Amino acid sequence: MPCFDSTDNVHMFLGLLDGSLCLSVSAFNIGTSFWVMKEYGAAGSWTKLFSIPKFYGYAGMDRPISYSMSLKEVFVHLSFSLVATVDLDTMEISIVKQCGNAHVCVQNLLML
Repeated sequence: MPCFDSTDNVHMFLGLLDGSLCLSVSAFNIGTSFWVMKEYGAAGSWTKLFSIPKFYGYAGMDRPISYSMSLKEVFVHLSFSLVATVDLDTMEISIVKQCGNAHVCVQNLLML
């Protein structure tokens, strides 16, 4: 686990972001931090990608979805079924769409 300030009310999501292990840590009154493990299995390789303070009354961002094609934005799933983008240069957040859930589909040759 990466080193982060721990509070009593923390929500975490572990997943993948562009093939790297990603951890989002949301604290109800503070906001959300996104961490990426740059080298799999090396605990010291956790890097904080960005932190977003509490956003428009939402407790935080649930999880990252994907980078944009330009790698300058990250699509994130917010609380209350919203999808937003975070500009990694300016940290500006833009709501994209309200949807129940969003995931990245990986192309493969297996039949469902």
